[in-house]
This record gives sequence, structure tokens and C-alpha cells, in this order.
Amino acid sequence: MLDLGYVKPEQRQWIEGGAESIYGGEEKSLAFAVKNAAFFGMALMLAATDAGLDSHPMDGFDHDGVRKAFNIPDNFFVPMLLAIGHFNEKYKLMPPKWRKSYEEIVLRTY
Repeated sequence: MLDLGYVKPEQRQWIEGGAESIYGGEEKSLAFAVKNAAFFGMALMLAATDAGLDSHPMDGFDHDGVRKAFNIPDNFFVPMLLAIGHFNEKYKLMPPKWRKSYEEIVLRTY
């Protein structure tokens, strides 16, 4: 950004300090990465729906098993798995009683 002229040389330290306070350290970096992975997963699920596919995010999986199955190094974190495909209606399950229906959650404003 400095080379492109978006940032003045005297602003460099301030910008670097701001980035460090937001993303610095292992815990903050991991939280940032997980949030961005979730946003990407949501966008991918919306794109899948638009393409006529069903999707389902998964958490609570065997992280070590996934790392081993896909040869993922230990220094990588797997925030979620995402299943995408065509849903087989013969396996449709009733939703848990506590969940609200689509109509109760989504409001159309047009």
C-alpha cells in the first residue's frame, strides 16, 4: 500500500501497529482465520444452493482423523467440514422440535 501511494510513509507504523493489535498472536490469528473460514463456508453454501445442490456444515468431527485422511500437517487448523451434493429425500429426517421453521425465521420484504 505504501508503494502504491495509498499509505504515506509516516502512517506505516500506525497501520502495522493496528494490524498487530487486531491479528497479532496465535489466539487472535486463529480467531480471525476461523471467522473468515465461516464466511467462506457460508458463501459456498449459498452458491451450492443457487446451483441446485444441498449443503451441510459439520463440526464436532475427528480433527486428527481428518488430518490423517487428507495428509494435513499439524500446523493447520480445520475449522469445519462442508458436505455438498444432492439430498436423497428417502433419508429426510424430521427437524428437532425446538427448531423454528423457515417461514418463522426468514421474512420477505418485497
